Amino acid sequence: MKDYFAVGKAIESRLAETMGQDFDLICSPFTANDPNVLKKLAVSAHINQLPSSFENSTGNGERQTETQKWQVSLVFQSPQTVQEEAALREKAGALCLKLRQALQGFKPFDAECKPLRAVGNQFYLTDDCRFRIFAFTFTSVCVI
Repeated sequence: MKDYFAVGKAIESRLAETMGQDFDLICSPFTANDPNVLKKLAVSAHINQLPSSFENSTGNGERQTETQKWQVSLVFQSPQTVQEEAALREKAGALCLKLRQALQGFKPFDAECKPLRAVGNQFYLTDDCRFRIFAFTFTSVCVI
């Protein structure tokens, strides 16, 4: 592994390639994000690294496996009308499935990382109820 954040960058590239037209913006730890712009977006994707876990080492501890966890969140503006509720339900359901299909089994970048595997999901509603967030956690085992 030559770049510690390569898995996150690969996820960002994969989303841009397979779903870029579905989002107003893809945000990651590597992009500049203007909060005033983010508040106006109808649908955006956000990539965040979660705490990793460290496993077996080889070569007298010179190399170690690390399970990197990456959260990919689909962020939607909350609906204001009954018609918007139905549209959100339909769009969110389709995009959540498309996201899982785009990333499940995706091999990030080199032979030293295993393909992505979905390990969890979570729904959030922001405190001000302005956004609905559908988050998925993916892991990839890497050799560091």
